[in-house]
Amino acid sequence: MNNKKRYAIGFKWGKLEHKFEILTTKWLVLGIILLGIGIYLEYWTYWRQTKYVLYIAFIVFLFCWIFRLISAFCHKMEKAYMDRLRFKR
Repeated sequence: MNNKKRYAIGFKWGKLEHKFEILTTKWLVLGIILLGIGIYLEYWTYWRQTKYVLYIAFIVFLFCWIFRLISAFCHKMEKAYMDRLRFKR
């Protein structure tokens, strides 16, 4: 495999990393909003279904954590490919 193809693979890992970073950010914003709504409903209203909003917020944060793990893995793979090409490591 020539260097051009190796660089292409490294950049693909980089694109995938950035895609999952964007997803993480969007889901974090959604989770924070849901958490704020859940806390508001829990302490300032007497709506009995509040726990479901908090459960949904927990699930959103769980997805954020999964996206973050995928992003970290992609970053590690991108760094490994690029270090091998640039610094012959």
